[in-house]
Amino acid sequence: MPPCDSESLLGAARHVLPLIVHRPTANVPREVALGSVFGVQHPTFDMSVLRAALDPSEGGHEDAVGLLELAGGDVLEIGVPPQGARADFGGDMATPKAQRVLALLAGPGVVELRQLAVPSDVTYPGPNFFPEEPIEGFAEAWSAVEADWHGPGHKPGDQDRWYVESHVARRRDVLVTDDEGMRTMCRRLRDEHGFNITVESLPEYAARFE
Repeated sequence: MPPCDSESLLGAARHVLPLIVHRPTANVPREVALGSVFGVQHPTFDMSVLRAALDPSEGGHEDAVGLLELAGGDVLEIGVPPQGARADFGGDMATPKAQRVLALLAGPGVVELRQLAVPSDVTYPGPNFFPEEPIEGFAEAWSAVEADWHGPGHKPGDQDRWYVESHVARRRDVLVTDDEGMRTMCRRLRDEHGFNITVESLPEYAARFE
């Protein structure tokens, strides 16, 4: 795994050339959102949403790009858990795809959530390391749902847990994911184990701003 020099994802993003995805006119009208949403919303995006923003062939591309257009304008503050992003790329943020994601994270209204205080190969302590404490009972609840997995969707992997636990730790509004298995996991963690998680698909969340 390439060294990260304990640099944050957003710190690394500052060194990325601006080959950010072209953002056409948002599918979500800015003036409509400003008129219909009260207060800044604080969603957490997982990698499925970021990939949709970067790939015009993805079904949710216009929705993802539209939401990124709204970020930073007193409408949305999009949170991305850094350990989840690193884990999705196997810890190597130097790949072309990872660099494009870093460029997205450097955009206005996108924030890097605090790392969880969990030793791992995607945790990077440093001078600006102010970790979140792991959520009590979360690991046991995640394992219990994993052991009794029956869908719908594919069973989430270890990298997905970073997104969900970071979201819960920061008490963010909605976890947005186009991964059906992730939505199932979040709902079961809520319904069977009492964790306060609201989860929506990308189209569901974008529809809030129509």
